[in-house]
Amino acid sequence: MIFDCDGVLVDTEVIANRALASMVTELGIPTTTEQSIARYMGRSWTSVMSILTEELAAPPPEDLLRRNREAVEDAWRSELLPVPGIVEALDRIALPYRVASSGDQTTTEFGSSSASQACSPDSREESSAPPT
Repeated sequence: MIFDCDGVLVDTEVIANRALASMVTELGIPTTTEQSIARYMGRSWTSVMSILTEELAAPPPEDLLRRNREAVEDAWRSELLPVPGIVEALDRIALPYRVASSGDQTTTEFGSSSASQACSPDSREESSAPPT
């Protein structure tokens, strides 16, 4: 079995969009997490920058991506948890499984370290899923 990490095992989107909303608010566009999700979720960073350029009537700071990534990674370190019930569900699976992600490696690493029971079958001490 193959499980997608984000949205199935952990939920990074709310945390990432809260960080982005804070950054956008600092730029002068008051934005809630919910507004960030509606405007930016699922879009490429290039698309987000285009939207911000339009809204600001000027390009955002060049270091915005770096600062946003740092804020998101800090939040993931302290806040990222398994989706409720997923650890118990994985414990009942008697088949080998792996975790996949369309996110970058950083996303998977933070999911694995902060919510290791959900995102890293190899780290599960009592897992019915043998490492492959």
